[in-house]
Amino acid sequence: MDNFLQYSAEQQEEYDDDEDEEQMRTLFCHNLDERVTEEILYEVFLQAGPIESARIPLDNTGRQRNFGFVTYQHRSAVPYAVKLYQGLELFHKKVSIRSQSVRPRHGSSGNATK
Repeated sequence: MDNFLQYSAEQQEEYDDDEDEEQMRTLFCHNLDERVTEEILYEVFLQAGPIESARIPLDNTGRQRNFGFVTYQHRSAVPYAVKLYQGLELFHKKVSIRSQSVRPRHGSSGNATK
């Protein structure tokens, strides 16, 4: 039984590492117009590097949310994409773009310290 628990813990650690790696390769895109599709996200962001996936989540009613995620194949594409697409507008709406691995701190007064 101990071997099973140890194996499961090792598998979980490997899964967590993969999840962290994926976050480091992912852009968060906010303020998307309802006409922006996953295909449009893919085509626009492809200029920064090879893409693994582009997705826009759906709400409870099946409608698109106003944000999406673009996951690149390589981490190095993310900072390049953030700079490249700064000020991007799609359907006359300015899109907010940031690395998924950088999350704003809730309840913070803006004086975040490390």
